Amino acid sequence: MTFPRIASAIFLLVCMIAIVGCASDDSIHSGSVDRQTRILMSLLSVFYGEYLDSHRGIPPQDNAVFRAYMQSRSEELQRYNLQSLDQLLTSPRDGKPFEIVCGKRRAPSDSPDTPWAAYEQQGVDGVVMAVLVRGGVRDLSDAEIQQIVDGQ
Repeated sequence: MTFPRIASAIFLLVCMIAIVGCASDDSIHSGSVDRQTRILMSLLSVFYGEYLDSHRGIPPQDNAVFRAYMQSRSEELQRYNLQSLDQLLTSPRDGKPFEIVCGKRRAPSDSPDTPWAAYEQQGVDGVVMAVLVRGGVRDLSDAEIQQIVDGQ
């Protein structure tokens, strides 16, 4: 195992612990809807990053490919007190499935080496949450989301 892989594995472990929390078995389902959404998106982004790592940095071709990958990881979802894959892939804020970034790697201009993983379809009050690989959740406007969709 190379140093970057070891560093990545350690980072993932720390992220997973921070996302879920050591003390609460139900931390994903507690707190405000915004907090729940951020936690789910962060966890989703870690899995998305692992997908990229195992596929030489190439995003899933479509949602079905990513979903099949996640189905193969269903035991891990149970560790996070998730009852189903749909629970991970659905925004508590807008009630719609997250848009998974597929087909082409897209990244913000201020962080070109950290691609987007997913974003909310609708969001709330003009704010759409989007998440970068490895857990950086950002609040974006519809115009900023359109830049992700357009690959800019």
